[in-house]
Amino acid sequence: DLDVSGVWSIADGLKTGQLGAGLSPAVSLVDLGLESGLQTSSYLEITASLSASGQAGFVFDHYGPEDFKFVVIDTESQQLIIGHSTKRGGVKIDASYDRSEVVSGAELELTISIKGTTLSIVLDGQVIQGFAFNGLVIDGSFGLIVLAGTTAFDTLTLKTNDSAFTDSETFEGLVAVSSPTSISVQTLT
Repeated sequence: DLDVSGVWSIADGLKTGQLGAGLSPAVSLVDLGLESGLQTSSYLEITASLSASGQAGFVFDHYGPEDFKFVVIDTESQQLIIGHSTKRGGVKIDASYDRSEVVSGAELELTISIKGTTLSIVLDGQVIQGFAFNGLVIDGSFGLIVLAGTTAFDTLTLKTNDSAFTDSETFEGLVAVSSPTSISVQTLT
């Protein structure tokens, strides 16, 4: 983890984030140990359990403190929000969805899947929405974000098909040795 802004702490197995000085968003990026990030053709899935009071979720396509995209739950408006931030335009909401289960203090599981220019969102096992951006969204950094209030994050899971995480010399896929030559069948009475 790379806590780039805001105030972050870890206690009792939870990572808690809140806004920093000047009310800047709290951002904690995932460090995969890659020099240039994921390949643009890669798939990325991020899942976390979170308990929020305010606005929190995932940041992706992150290039700096004012240049990123996000998916957050907003406990005040009871919505799931997709948005972006630019230096020139500030924070903008691209889409929002009313969700009655998004209330302060509720433990929710949020999943986003990113491939190329598309984003898919799942909240507590229910597919919420897909969204398409005008450009690639996989090539920047990604992680956790708190835009308002305080949020405790639990179990963070990442999945990717990026070739940087497969060693072609040692990786062996599942391969059948041979097909069976005869099958014995017994009659049931």
